Amino acid sequence: KLDWSRGIPWQHYKRDRALDDVRNGYTIFIDYTADWCANCKVMLKTAIERPEVMAVMRELNVIPYTADYTLPVKEIKEDLERYQRGGVPVFVVYRPNDVGKPEILPEVITQQDIVDALRRAGPSRVQHATKP
Repeated sequence: KLDWSRGIPWQHYKRDRALDDVRNGYTIFIDYTADWCANCKVMLKTAIERPEVMAVMRELNVIPYTADYTLPVKEIKEDLERYQRGGVPVFVVYRPNDVGKPEILPEVITQQDIVDALRRAGPSRVQHATKP
């Protein structure tokens, strides 16, 4: 079970792990970011790490991932190419049990953009209530 007591409990992104979570019925949010990306830091503070967004993530039992592209990572580069994006930031929401068609959010997002995308994806639909 994720610990939300200190903010968003970011999970280190590994594609196989994230897609397994989707296949197992979880809604996931991925923040593709990098230390050198000023836009990424602004979006994190103004749109993502906000009480309203965190509340919806908790309510829907979303697993939040951070995909760190500070140093080039082949897996993340492949993801960005698949999403037809030249670089970070990229924000992606996967619906439970649907690895084929994630929702790719705009490069500049608001809290409401994230909340709306998470609500469209809907709550996690796992057979058991706890995350391994």
